Amino acid sequence: MNRRQASHAFAWLFIGAIVLSSFSSTSVRASIGSCVANITPHQVLVNSQTDFVIQLDNTDANTIHWIQIPQLAGYYSVESASAGGWSVGIDADAITFTGGSLAPGESAEIHLVATAAPDPRTVYWNVQVSDGSGGGVGRFCDGDTSVESTQTEPPQLSGITIANVGAHTITLNWQTNQPATSQVRYGTTAGYGSQSPVGSTLRTSHQVTLSGLMTNTAYHYQVISGNSNGGSVSEDSTFLTAIEEKTGGGSIPDKNDSATSVSVPVKAVPTEHVPPTVSLSTNLTKPFAKAPTMSGMAADNEAVARVEYSTDGGKNWQLVDSALGISGKKVSFSFTPSGLEDGNYGLLVQAVDTSNNKAATAPQTLIIDRLPPEVGGTVNSIGAQIVSPGISGIIYGLVGVDQKVTLSAVGGATQIQLRAKRGGQPGGVFTLTHSQDNGLWSGIISFTHPGSYTLVAEALDGAGNRTQRDLQTLLILPSTKLVDQATGKPVARAKLTVFYLEPESNTWTVWDSAAYGQQNPQRADVGGNVNFLLPSGTYYLQAEAPRYRTVMTNIFSLNESTPLTADITFKKLPFGVPMWFPTVQKFKTSSHAKTQSRNQLVADAEAPNFNLRTTESASVSLLSYAGKPTVLSFVSTWSPPAKEQLGVLAATQSNPDINVVAVNIQENGQKVKASLQIAGYTMPMIVDQDGTMVEPYRLQSLPTHYFLDRHGAVKKVMVGVLSKEELLDGLGGL
Repeated sequence: MNRRQASHAFAWLFIGAIVLSSFSSTSVRASIGSCVANITPHQVLVNSQTDFVIQLDNTDANTIHWIQIPQLAGYYSVESASAGGWSVGIDADAITFTGGSLAPGESAEIHLVATAAPDPRTVYWNVQVSDGSGGGVGRFCDGDTSVESTQTEPPQLSGITIANVGAHTITLNWQTNQPATSQVRYGTTAGYGSQSPVGSTLRTSHQVTLSGLMTNTAYHYQVISGNSNGGSVSEDSTFLTAIEEKTGGGSIPDKNDSATSVSVPVKAVPTEHVPPTVSLSTNLTKPFAKAPTMSGMAADNEAVARVEYSTDGGKNWQLVDSALGISGKKVSFSFTPSGLEDGNYGLLVQAVDTSNNKAATAPQTLIIDRLPPEVGGTVNSIGAQIVSPGISGIIYGLVGVDQKVTLSAVGGATQIQLRAKRGGQPGGVFTLTHSQDNGLWSGIISFTHPGSYTLVAEALDGAGNRTQRDLQTLLILPSTKLVDQATGKPVARAKLTVFYLEPESNTWTVWDSAAYGQQNPQRADVGGNVNFLLPSGTYYLQAEAPRYRTVMTNIFSLNESTPLTADITFKKLPFGVPMWFPTVQKFKTSSHAKTQSRNQLVADAEAPNFNLRTTESASVSLLSYAGKPTVLSFVSTWSPPAKEQLGVLAATQSNPDINVVAVNIQENGQKVKASLQIAGYTMPMIVDQDGTMVEPYRLQSLPTHYFLDRHGAVKKVMVGVLSKEELLDGLGGL
């Protein structure tokens, strides 16, 4: 090599050293790569002043020293801003917070007092952060910072209930948070076709009676309330009219028909302001097996116009059955509440005089206690994703991923708790809440340690009765770990993204995880853990981390909800130099296929007998199905997978050589019949309203299928939604 060549070589080495030095210094510079900001509230009125709260979470490994929120000029006018431990500066371009710090894993609350512009629109308060006190390279945070400004807030509907179900009439009650009009759309299909007159008097307690209905018919309906702020419409719901009873060639009049009226109109203009008095003579200190007939007295200085009662603490009122002396100064009344199942009811009796003065009795609790509290079948879900039982009826879960448990119950339960046991040791207590709208109980269960858990349901009713039973077995699996291939240690700031193949467009996209109660992508925690439970579909994974080669997995398909548990390993970049092509890693997924459950009844033992009725009022027992292979499929109208199963059962029942029997658990027979009629199914279904088959059949999840031979012996039990082919295969050879 001559001197000139050596000089050129040295020059290139020098330039290379500078480039590498520059790249190295840039690559190790600290910056914020992950943060989350969420704002409340998400909806405000135009021209209104609101105190917004932004929760900022530092999900990065570096400390935040600078926060900035760009101004939304023309959309919001910021009056003030604050954050504990931070100095704030407000100018025309941005609100800037300095002088504070937000360490990794910590959260801060930012308060903005701002006034919305007069035009309705949706905007986003972007939050930018940096680890440098003067800003520098910033990072816009993930999260939901959207705010919608609206002209007005329409009335909100609540407490929609049905009362006085007759063969040709029915009454609907509901409440609104603002005075509003009252109207009901109804018809035999979801297209409705009929509507009640608009009740133009603005009120917060609404009652509409529909008449001229067809007997024993399922109807769809919506309730509507509106005012100058707009209108609100309820979701589509259904009711079933009663079967018309005949006596002496005619129908029995409804107790509130005009021919048997127990009320008189109030005066348009009051003539006095002295309220009436009312008292109830029935003793309600003890529970009743069924609703008793109650009686009492009402009196007024002028005249009593009506006496009414409420079983929901005064939200809805019904006229008493009998009111002797109505329109006079003294009235003796009696009534028997109808349609009350086991439970606690807030009872009030109210007298109204002809000048519309009102007085009510002190609140009392009416306890109906016919059955002990019994828990029925369950459905587990993660967001919109149903978690079906896997091998042997086990529910699979993942550490750190919440599951929602929904179940039915009878017997008037006032409290239901789920106790988790792991190897005989306590594993957590989860309290369920009761929905007044659908009568179901639900709650969230979550576990921080992997293992097998037994979930025990404990129920308490208003009469002090307690019951408990094993509800389900959960296998909680460990999370996926993102680790260094050489050391096995967690990789700091590693991120995993799930990509999903859209079946219609056949294109890859980042999996939309929000509907399933998860985040995508996810940053690993300090232990390198990420938590994903994916629905059926086709996927691949991409893992990224600073100073490591990107990892991409093979494409894999899932046929059911599956937790990701296999580890992903990273290889370090040599000498800090990026290599733009990723490594490919095979990712192992576990399959939890449908199979026979280890139910205690599977031992060639005869299935427990029962004596119930079908939706067609036919009496049936286990002997009704002797001589043919039989499947008893336990379903409900509220469980999404059980409703999915109904179509398969209906399509299979026509086979004359087998018995395909649907059994509904813990639901009212009229409701079940209406649901079948609306869905277009003509098949009969056994109705076990009291849940008498739950414990003898060791029922846990819905749907569950019991396959019996010709002699009534249980040969196999399967859980989950079965196809027609799977049902027929299960019956084959029995």
